[in-house]
Amino acid sequence: MFFANITALQPDIMECRNLVTAHEMATDGNWLVPTMNGELRLEKPPLPTWIAAATETVFGENLAAQRTIPALAATLLVVFFFLFARRLTKSNTYAFIASLLLLSCYNLIMLGRTATWDIYCHSFMMGAIYFLHRAFVPCKKDDDISSEEDVSHWADLLAAGGLMGLSFLSKGPIAFYALLLPYLICLFCYFRPHTKGKWLPITVAIAICVVMSSWWYIYLHLLHPEVTQQVVEKETGAWTGHNVRPIWYYWRFFTEVGAATPLMLLALVIPYWKKRIRLKREYLFAITWVLVTLLLLSLFPEKKYRYLLPILPSCCLAMSFLVLHWKERGIKWVYRAVVIVAGLWAVVCIAALPAIAKMFGGENYRSISETRSMKQLDNIPFYCDKKNGLRIEFVYSSGRKIKEISFNDTTNIQAMLPCAVLTRERIGEELPADYWQYADTTYLGQFDENHHNKKDKHYTKNLIYHLTLLTNKHTGQEASTQQ
Repeated sequence: MFFANITALQPDIMECRNLVTAHEMATDGNWLVPTMNGELRLEKPPLPTWIAAATETVFGENLAAQRTIPALAATLLVVFFFLFARRLTKSNTYAFIASLLLLSCYNLIMLGRTATWDIYCHSFMMGAIYFLHRAFVPCKKDDDISSEEDVSHWADLLAAGGLMGLSFLSKGPIAFYALLLPYLICLFCYFRPHTKGKWLPITVAIAICVVMSSWWYIYLHLLHPEVTQQVVEKETGAWTGHNVRPIWYYWRFFTEVGAATPLMLLALVIPYWKKRIRLKREYLFAITWVLVTLLLLSLFPEKKYRYLLPILPSCCLAMSFLVLHWKERGIKWVYRAVVIVAGLWAVVCIAALPAIAKMFGGENYRSISETRSMKQLDNIPFYCDKKNGLRIEFVYSSGRKIKEISFNDTTNIQAMLPCAVLTRERIGEELPADYWQYADTTYLGQFDENHHNKKDKHYTKNLIYHLTLLTNKHTGQEASTQQ
């Protein structure tokens, strides 16, 4: 599900931002102070970017290689989830059902197939939760998992501390708030965490997490205190003032499990199931985890449906109790349906995804990546008008920095010749008329980075630019003027 036809879908704006940052990290060597299109990009923690930059250093600009690493992270999340589900119920069958349900969630499949950073923080945090559960909730030997052996609490808690630190270095406190906090609340509600004799390893684990989480931010604060403060204010403002939605915005959260939506709705009928499910405490733990996560995410002002990824593990845990309940009572068709749905998703990823991708391709798509093979543009700087801004997709596809300048400053532009200029309209409509006294132009065409058709809501004219090569008339270079 995560690896087949991994390059079938074109990179979106989030992927382009991440991969541009990783590219500049690898080529410019700014591993501790990341940039994007030549400008500081300190909003996101650096761990996934380091991984992407290291991948580019080894494999070059290879989209398949870049997406393979997040796919491995998604696989790791599923493995940790399986181990946690098995630990919770002491049943391999239950853990298998829960993992198949998780794999059938569209959100997880898509985030596991793209070079975005959300998957890293939640994968590491799922691992931390598994090790915390091992440390705090004793597991009695059961025939179904008799091969498992407990490890020392030191090992469990140190592993949890390290994984929490990696999670913070991947996306900041996101997974702490949306995944770890709801788990801890439910853990103390339904289990009695065994902490006797564990306070020293707990303290060391917290120290490991704090050091791993904070050292990069301390380094930035010492190196760029003013910029760091601006970034903190910007991110805080975004959390409370960007994409603000009402508290009930996530009321359709149950649809995030995809084909299992009816099963999720049934799992929410708590009074009915708590009297019938064999593992009552574990079911209540899982369904409460769902509701606490939903509440915490709903209280947060900024809302997007992809932010619901942390609710999927607890949803799948809750639904699995129903499937296991029916399976134990001889109603096996539900269990088979779960296997079939997961299998169909695998078939889609393996066989049908390229065809599906072509169905949604933009009819006028022409990537500026063509300019990479144009000899006349070798070592030529690219510019655009800063009043129009620039979509990062053009930086990613062109494989070079594109500096924003003011087109009204003709003296400044003249000093930069020869150069290539991106404009929304033909260049004669955007540059001042007196500029043509000393500049020749070669029109290189219109480039459209839209991966959607014009009727699609995601189609935008901001992804269409004209490209023109400007040369100085006094250099004697010939150029065709198309004005």
